[in-house]
Amino acid sequence: MSVEVVGNLIKIEFNNSVMPVFLEKKNKDHVYYGEKDNYPSFVIDIYNKHPAHCAILKMKCKYIAGKGLDIKTKDYASLIDSVRASAYLKKANRYEDWNSVYNKTVNSMELFNGFYWQIIWNLAGTQCEVYLLQFSKCRMSKCGKFVMYSDKWLDENGMPLSKPEYVEFPIFNPNNRKGTQVYFYKVTDQYCEGIGDTYPLPEYKGAILNVYTDIAINEFQNNL
Repeated sequence: MSVEVVGNLIKIEFNNSVMPVFLEKKNKDHVYYGEKDNYPSFVIDIYNKHPAHCAILKMKCKYIAGKGLDIKTKDYASLIDSVRASAYLKKANRYEDWNSVYNKTVNSMELFNGFYWQIIWNLAGTQCEVYLLQFSKCRMSKCGKFVMYSDKWLDENGMPLSKPEYVEFPIFNPNNRKGTQVYFYKVTDQYCEGIGDTYPLPEYKGAILNVYTDIAINEFQNNL
């Protein structure tokens, strides 16, 4: 984004406000999330910089999550199942209960329109731990069979690293309960032609330009 004063007018040129494209680079193993692979960072940036946008998303998350996950029963026959389900809800992984994972998942859905769950199976394949992975740190492999996780896809200037370090996990498969897998859920938009469906777009995509404009004007005024 660039801001320029032209006479009595403020000229704002946007370079990030267009819809992202999902690209396969010849020398990269993953599908780019935007032309510069930085769209998740852009989404987080406008969330942090626009108070109204941030407040709206937080309130939506609050109403969607409600009072959390709970078990209620009215008859004695289902009491045993209720007790088992309540015990299950208390442990999504060794550190969190399911309400903690659920609340984080709601946040990811509202911000990105998708989420990644890391599934870690026990040796017998009968139980698993579930963790929410940070959405902006995940990318899809070109073949679509793996999720690639990295703490740093971009350099300090927001440009793609030439050789990012990442860990690769196979996509969740309930018929092959071994090791660590990742369940990727996304909501795609059939009306966004020419973008692809590798990654989701935010539900509020139609308002992003307005939000970005507000941020640009506020930043300009603060620097006067």
